[in-house]
Amino acid sequence: MFKDLKRKLTATFVLTGFMFIALLFVVVYLVTSYNTTQKIDAILDQVLDSEMHLQSAGGTVLPSGCIIVESYYNGDVFYAGLEEYPAEVKAEILTFATTPKKVQSEGTFDVDDYYFRYKKSTAFEGGGAQRVAFFDTSFTDELKFHLGNNLVIILLCSMAIVVFVSVKLADRIVQPTQRAWKKQTELVANASHELKTPIAIINANAGALENATDPADCKKWIKNITDQSERMSALISDMVKLAKYEADTGEISTEPVCISDILDGLGLTYEANAFEKNIDFECNVKPDVVIKSNAKLFEELAYILLDNAFKYTNEGGKIELLLKTDKKHVVFTVQNTCSGIKEEDLPKIFDRFYKCDLSHENSGKSFGLGLSIAKTIATKLNGVISAVSDGKSYLAMNVSFKQAAKDAKDVKDAKSN
Repeated sequence: MFKDLKRKLTATFVLTGFMFIALLFVVVYLVTSYNTTQKIDAILDQVLDSEMHLQSAGGTVLPSGCIIVESYYNGDVFYAGLEEYPAEVKAEILTFATTPKKVQSEGTFDVDDYYFRYKKSTAFEGGGAQRVAFFDTSFTDELKFHLGNNLVIILLCSMAIVVFVSVKLADRIVQPTQRAWKKQTELVANASHELKTPIAIINANAGALENATDPADCKKWIKNITDQSERMSALISDMVKLAKYEADTGEISTEPVCISDILDGLGLTYEANAFEKNIDFECNVKPDVVIKSNAKLFEELAYILLDNAFKYTNEGGKIELLLKTDKKHVVFTVQNTCSGIKEEDLPKIFDRFYKCDLSHENSGKSFGLGLSIAKTIATKLNGVISAVSDGKSYLAMNVSFKQAAKDAKDVKDAKSN
């Protein structure tokens, strides 16, 4: 499907490029020819309108490339500019110029390898019958011929470039669609796989419940069905949330937000959770840090990262919530002890449905969508999220935002929002 699309796009670009360049070159050739003809006509008009009298002038000076022939009613013929031409060419020109039926008001005339443009005038001083001025266009015609050949050669070379660029451009245009299609296909496949297990468990427990007579067994089957229903509900909720954030490509509303207060609030919320799991939870947040952001989305981003850390930190482990700044950036970090992630697996950690065994206690409880949602939110907030691990003892999630200078009023306004 995508190969056909690439071929069609490439063919369209090549055809469009060919038509545009060919049209451009045709225009260049025609304009050049037109301008040359106009200049020649101006010279011919100048010669025809001059007051020279060939019958009385000795050594008449004409513009380079010009020939003039005057013929009179009494049969006299005078000319100038024919000295450099062979006798047979000279004779043909004189015969043509003195035959009224052959000579139009203007036109072209050729003899052997000589080409001329001419104009005729019957109204000039001197009482003559007509005056015909010729301009030797052999050289200019040769230049136009070479110009045409050069334009064709340039066109062919340009088409090679157009084909190359068209292939690259078509590939670049199709790639995002191809990636989106691949993600969609993987999403459907992974979601189907994730839903298959709870549905199978629900069906099995429903069958057992139908035949159960002991109330204790009924309660157990019902609990299993409820647990799997909640699992499916959580999966669907995450998928809807991810699709919502990815589909919303518009601008989000932003304002000065004191992210220190948000992180402090989340830290207090998770202290009870840390106590229950016997986790050493440290919250080291720099006060009064304000950035231009969306408070709701930032809080959800921080919640996802903290929830992920608590999910994969075993009992007796340690979690750190940090917020620090430098001259250019604001960085908040959620770091937790775990089995770590190999360096080659770090780029995959934000992929949909990617799972890694960071905690044996929580193996199989995650769908692998949380960090995908976190990355989408961070991108919408103009932040950069990254993962760091030594591969054996910890995982740190860093989110960096560009630092903007804030005064006391900004901090006060952000705290009041």
